[in-house]
Amino acid sequence: MKRFLTIVTLFTVLFGLVSVGQAQEKVVLKYMTWVNAQGAQWIEEDFIVPFQEKFPHIEIQHEYVPFAEYWRKLMTMFAAGDAPDLMHMSVGYVYDYADRGLLLNLQRP
Repeated sequence: MKRFLTIVTLFTVLFGLVSVGQAQEKVVLKYMTWVNAQGAQWIEEDFIVPFQEKFPHIEIQHEYVPFAEYWRKLMTMFAAGDAPDLMHMSVGYVYDYADRGLLLNLQRP
C-alpha cells in the first residue's frame, strides 16, 4: 500500500508541475524503482502510459532494479552525475540523501 501511495504522490506532483508550465518542448525524465518485473509492468500500464498519453511531450524512461542492488546503483548514479529525475525513496533514506544535497525540495516557500 505504501508503494501505491508513493507512486500516486509522485505522479500527482508530476501532473501539477506539468500544468504550471505548459511548455510543449520534449522532456525526458528518468524514473528508477526497485520493483520486480510484475510491479514494473503495473507502473507502466497504470501510471506511465496514461501520463504520457495526457502529456505526449514528456517521456518517462522507467528503469527497475532489484531491491538488493537498488541503493548501491542509485548512489553510483549520483556519484557519476547521472542520477534519475524521479525515484523510489524509502523514508529511512530521505534525510541522508537530503543532507547530502541530492534531493530537490518541491515545496514552495
